[in-house]
Amino acid sequence: METMADLTSTFASPEKLVKTFSQSCSQSSARAACNISVAAYNAVAHLGSAEEKASVRIALLNLLQAAEMQFDVAERSPRRRRRLKGPEESVYVPVAAAPCEPSASLWLPAALAAALPLLNGALPRDDKGMCVIPHPHKLERKRTRRFLVYLTAAGRVAYDTQRTCDNCDKPIQERTWFACSQGCEVDFCEKCHKQLQRKFAGRDVEHASWAAQFVARSATFVLKWVPPKERKNVARELAFNWPLNMFEKLMRSVTDVADAKVVHLEDGHGSNISAHADFWHVIGLLQLLRASNVLPAEELRFGESTARGPRIPQAAFVLKALDKCDAEAEWYRWKSRPSSQKSPEEIVLDADPFEVSEEFALFLAHGSLVPIGFRQRCLLEDVHETAFHNLDQRLNEVPKINIEVVRDPKAIFKKAVSTFGSPTANVSCLLSVTFAGEPGEGPGVIREFLRLALQSILESSHIGSLGDHDTQDSDSSTSSTTLWEYDDQLRTYWFSSQAPQWPEAFRACGVLLGHAVLTDSRLPAAFPRALYNQLLLAVGSAKASPPSLSDLASVHPHMAHGLQQLLDYKGDDVAEVFTLDWPRASELLNVSREQYVNSFIKWFFEEKFAAQLGPLTEGFRAVLGRSKLLPALVDAEQLEQIICGAEDPLDVEALRLSAELANWTPADSDYIETFWEVLRELSDVEQRRFIVFVSACGRMPPQGWQDFVLRIQKHGAGDDRLPTAYTCFTLLLLPRYSDKGLLKSRLRAAINETEGFGLS
Repeated sequence: METMADLTSTFASPEKLVKTFSQSCSQSSARAACNISVAAYNAVAHLGSAEEKASVRIALLNLLQAAEMQFDVAERSPRRRRRLKGPEESVYVPVAAAPCEPSASLWLPAALAAALPLLNGALPRDDKGMCVIPHPHKLERKRTRRFLVYLTAAGRVAYDTQRTCDNCDKPIQERTWFACSQGCEVDFCEKCHKQLQRKFAGRDVEHASWAAQFVARSATFVLKWVPPKERKNVARELAFNWPLNMFEKLMRSVTDVADAKVVHLEDGHGSNISAHADFWHVIGLLQLLRASNVLPAEELRFGESTARGPRIPQAAFVLKALDKCDAEAEWYRWKSRPSSQKSPEEIVLDADPFEVSEEFALFLAHGSLVPIGFRQRCLLEDVHETAFHNLDQRLNEVPKINIEVVRDPKAIFKKAVSTFGSPTANVSCLLSVTFAGEPGEGPGVIREFLRLALQSILESSHIGSLGDHDTQDSDSSTSSTTLWEYDDQLRTYWFSSQAPQWPEAFRACGVLLGHAVLTDSRLPAAFPRALYNQLLLAVGSAKASPPSLSDLASVHPHMAHGLQQLLDYKGDDVAEVFTLDWPRASELLNVSREQYVNSFIKWFFEEKFAAQLGPLTEGFRAVLGRSKLLPALVDAEQLEQIICGAEDPLDVEALRLSAELANWTPADSDYIETFWEVLRELSDVEQRRFIVFVSACGRMPPQGWQDFVLRIQKHGAGDDRLPTAYTCFTLLLLPRYSDKGLLKSRLRAAINETEGFGLS
């Protein structure tokens, strides 16, 4: 069959479909096979009746089953043996049976293309936008014992069920919940179970189950039965011949199924997560697609002057549903299992046969698919264990650094430097912070102190005289200090070239950044990414890279632009045109321009600011230097997001779904809805200021805005007062105003009068 013009009628018969794909693709070139894939996609996309679509679903599964049987027969057939004679002895070498026809790289893309219209939108999404599928077994309601009761910090009665919801990843505090009737370690809280039931109400559950089954069967077939050479051919077919819209839909369909399957994994302590072979086969297929995605960026094709670049952004492959998994259990698995010498992409493309090994069955082994929020939670487990590995884990017996300070920039600066600045100080202990005259304590107060301490160091010019600190070049009683320079264009700080020799202050800054990771705090995005790369280099990170021109551009764009012009300059008078004020400026004519530029960049980061950067990285290393996960799995961009959050626009709906209300009555429900309407109507800048107002940082948490728990407490009634906030608790004290206009004007007044870094 030369074309697929009559493919619509072909799908009416599963047997005819198998025969059609086999005969058409086995006699086709790669380009013709691509046309067949497009024709198959269009034919199914135009099917109208539910009966026709159901017939196609059955036919596609039968196609995979027939192919599996064909490969299975070849695998079990007697192998021919070939006698090789050598100088010493004769040996027998097994010769595999001839590969099955047609080639999987020709017909498999056509089958996947035919399935795309049926996969698209087959799975419903939860309130966080992640796809879900029904649990394969019946869920039964469970009830905890009556006496396991306690009060939450908000005064709400909660039950200690010792269970965590596999959907929202929160402890189940209701008295009843739902668990698998067949003994799977899968639990759902009442809220999530009701939500999932609502999502599937009125939907074609059979179609949704087919989508998950087809993707899993396809993944298993590719990895288990298709030889490595054919897998690579499939990747090339998808990379260079498939239309972009079809490739993106296939990636999204596989990602959706992987996200949906995550919820039903038994991934807790003691669980054999590698036993979920179907899930890891889907992960393997996703890795094959990711490898296919970057092929155009790695290969220069005939007739093209430059590489194309990845087909779609690599961030599109991230599995957001991994945020629902048990980070503590995953970290224990990661540290107890040997790391693979090959990347997941290499394993998927080269393994023969492919096996779901313990090294492969690790979320953290698939770093490109892991969301930053889950990576951060695993990192927290790691840094806590390594920081206190030789101490009793009971918090009341762990040594603490006790800090009491007044809310004054000078006092906070001095306290931070005196506590953290000494090289002999044990700075990896837990912090206990109180502000003089204030009763508050705990994690929120610690985060507030870290933010204010960093602010006092960055804005060090307000300190005036250095007091008892001796500088090398001026009188200590009259000198003023500027430790940092602020770039208005980049909105970041970098070391001042005129900064005095004050290693204690810079070491204290590094300690603050380390404790931000240790305490899961969000600090303002005050530094260029190059600084985070330097922090990772200091802890021996495999993800850090030597300073580059792009690093310099994040600190001094004009200087980096000048160096790029030097590299591009064609004239011979380069020494007269380009002059750099640095010790080895005269070397320009003696070395290549690339070597000259690289030497300058290395000098800039390693020598020019060594007096500042050295103590800062030393302080960071003193807190987190024993971490195993940080240097292995976190790059500079991810470290910045862990410390500062991500710079994404506010998602008001996600904020509303995770918000907690206090002191409001059912009669106030309309007023609360009005508040959300007002927040939606604010500009992007005003929404960012609102987040700064309630949290002191305007960036999104690593897990997304749904992880930003805004607490809204009723604060009386009256039109003459402004909303107030406690940033350490993300607590908004909101009065009840007489109308929407006053609510909007008072909220705007409050957020616009807030002081802060202005950097987020």
